[in-house]
Amino acid sequence: MRSSNEKGQLFTTDFVFASAMFLAALIIVYGYSNLASMRINELQIIQDREYAARRTAQMLVTSEGIPRNWHALADENIKSIGFALEPNILSEEKIKRFKKLSDENYAFLRDILGLQKYGISIKVISTSGNTLYSVGPQKTQESAIAKVSRAGLLNNAIVFLDVEVFE
Repeated sequence: MRSSNEKGQLFTTDFVFASAMFLAALIIVYGYSNLASMRINELQIIQDREYAARRTAQMLVTSEGIPRNWHALADENIKSIGFALEPNILSEEKIKRFKKLSDENYAFLRDILGLQKYGISIKVISTSGNTLYSVGPQKTQESAIAKVSRAGLLNNAIVFLDVEVFE
C-alpha cells in the first residue's frame, strides 16, 4: 500500500527522453514536408514544360496563324503563328518563314509562341526519318526537354512535326 505522502513525480530522465522523442518526430515530419514540397515543385515545372510543348505543337499543326498570311508580313504585324493551310495540312512557305524568323529574331519567336521562359526547337521529319527542316537550337540535356510529335501533310506527303521545349 502506498503512503499518503507519495505523489506522482516526473523524473528528469523521463522528461528528457520524451522531449527527445518529440523533437525527433518533429524533425522527421519537417524534413519530409520539405522533401514533398520540393518534389511537388519539380513535378509542376515538368508539367508546365510538357503543357507548353503540347500547346505549341497543336497550335502549329492546326492553326493558320493570325493573320492567316503572317508569313508574308513584317514581324510587328504577326499576332500568332501557325503552319496550317487547314488543320494538319502544312504550308511550306510558313515553315520557311518560321525558320527565317528563328534565325533573325529568336526572342520574338519565343514571345509570339508564349514561350518566354523556355527555349524551343522544331523539326519537320519525313516518314523515312529525314529531317526536312530544323528550327531553333538543339538541346542536348535530355532531362530538361519536353518533346511532342504531331503528324501532318506537307506537299502531299506525311511528315512529323517534333517540338522540343526546354529550359
